[in-house]
Amino acid sequence: GHLRKDRTIDRSKAGHDSTGMPMAHAPASGKAWLRLAGAAGTAEADGELRAYSSANEALAAAAAAGGGTVQLGEGVYDEGTLKVTAGVSLIGAGADKTVVQSVSGSAILCAAGAVRLAHLEARQTSASPAAPAYAVEVRGAGSGVGAAGASNVVQLDRCRLVAASAAKLSAALLVHAGRAAASHCDLHAPSAHGVVLAAAARLSFTLGELADCGGAGVLALPGTDFTADGLEIRACAGGALLAGKGSRCRESPFAAFCFGWVLFWEARCAVDGSSSTSRRAVRLRWPVS
Repeated sequence: GHLRKDRTIDRSKAGHDSTGMPMAHAPASGKAWLRLAGAAGTAEADGELRAYSSANEALAAAAAAGGGTVQLGEGVYDEGTLKVTAGVSLIGAGADKTVVQSVSGSAILCAAGAVRLAHLEARQTSASPAAPAYAVEVRGAGSGVGAAGASNVVQLDRCRLVAASAAKLSAALLVHAGRAAASHCDLHAPSAHGVVLAAAARLSFTLGELADCGGAGVLALPGTDFTADGLEIRACAGGALLAGKGSRCRESPFAAFCFGWVLFWEARCAVDGSSSTSRRAVRLRWPVS
């Protein structure tokens, strides 16, 4: 159905765009720009931007330089999978202004060592049921994608992730053998799970929404780790949370219900609306008395 505008996006501060850049350097509509990760005092560190004809071209230049920030102007970027490599950030002009979409494969792949995604919408709309497809993939070093030994936490900030594909293996967000932290993000997956955690992945989610999922809000496979604070999960056909034995929640209490799988449970977790047939919204609360 129709997705409302991202309610988590802050309005720009005077003189700056939604990424925090001075307005004079904001990327033009439909354009990609790169600020290299230069040493202190260099032109790159001082904010010099280089224009590129496509997002993929700018990301390739950032990868070749060993890092940098690629900024996307307003518009729809339909370039297949955008690969964010070690030391690289990908920043849009706002989740209601910059859309990265793919009709085959994932919209965005963050390899081990990637730094940050922010202020954009990633949308996956594959019509093929065969190949796995995600709005955003975060792949850790253990997945074989990215720099060996890279262990940083990939930051997702004020993004909207949408999975509306026919793929059998699909989700708005996949974290595989990596670590990620999402803040003020909205995830929608009409045909899939909202979040899938696999291969000892770790995800912390602060403030946001998982809604309108064809599967579970969060599918946490065995050995993974999920922390939530201020997250609302609603209207997910497979329940708010499906968790394999050995998965766990940490730090912040949250509410969830599940169908068929083992619900991970500790003293700091709380259940809200836990009927096995319930479809009521589940709100993750802090604190829980």
